[in-house]
Amino acid sequence: MVLSFLQYGITATDRTTKKSKKADKKWDELPQYFRNKMKDLEENDNIKRLVRTTKHAENNFGEQGFRMEARMLFGNANVPFGYKKNKNGKNEMVFAVPCKDEAQGKKQLIEFIEGLERDNDVKQVVADWLQSKTTPKFDNSTIPDEFITTS
Repeated sequence: MVLSFLQYGITATDRTTKKSKKADKKWDELPQYFRNKMKDLEENDNIKRLVRTTKHAENNFGEQGFRMEARMLFGNANVPFGYKKNKNGKNEMVFAVPCKDEAQGKKQLIEFIEGLERDNDVKQVVADWLQSKTTPKFDNSTIPDEFITTS
């Protein structure tokens, strides 16, 4: 018996013969990309993808009234806001910040976007993060030379 739908079947080879697409985003487009992401999520009443209640915030900052966290996404990846020293004194990237409510979280995200436009420290952390990623959605060759790090 031959199954009639097999002629349309997808093999493992079919899935691995993808052609790479040209990277979508360039360095100069990032602030507008993040603004558009916030706007799209707000219009679709889905801002909770960026500002949301988390157990971590409730458990660690709840007594101060910070039950939510704000984060920025590039695709589905969390974008770092900056660096914070850990217990060992090493810099670690900060991927979320506590906030009291959605309005404060949005304000923090807008401040991050504005920082990405004019603050070299914010630009450096985002550039470091993007250089460590292998995402087809971003063209690393567009990162300005002053933010290129060599490991």
